[in-house]
Amino acid sequence: VMDLTTGRNVQLEVPDQVVLLDERLCHLIFDNALSNAFKHGHPQNPEVRLSITLSQEDHETRTPDSVLLTATVTNVAHPARPTVTPEYITKVLEGRAPLGPTTSAISDRIGLQHSFLAGTTMGANLSLTQAGGKVVFEMQFRVELAATRSSPSP
Repeated sequence: VMDLTTGRNVQLEVPDQVVLLDERLCHLIFDNALSNAFKHGHPQNPEVRLSITLSQEDHETRTPDSVLLTATVTNVAHPARPTVTPEYITKVLEGRAPLGPTTSAISDRIGLQHSFLAGTTMGANLSLTQAGGKVVFEMQFRVELAATRSSPSP
């Protein structure tokens, strides 16, 4: 996580736990989510936050070392941009979203498409929503806890 947030003003809420996951796909997804939060968020104070939680409270089939990882990137919405709607996200993912006067000049929208494809490859559920002035990107998927190393006996 630290390499994704270096040089970015991101508030972190991340557990001190090592999990096994596809580092390349997760890096692609998180880097895109964080970049979008800054690129498309509030121009002066986007208040970007990355939080990760691990839970065994779901009802899916799991092994004892398997947990549900929920990663959330939130930011303050850009006041001059339209609200993020499910219809708009569908159009972006299908490559049908029209360019408008508020479309960022540095966005080709392919990052979001790549993120959702990477998530599907990993078996993750991804969503991008907006509630009031907050934009929320969320990814949920099952991961295995890494084995902890015990200290050698003296």
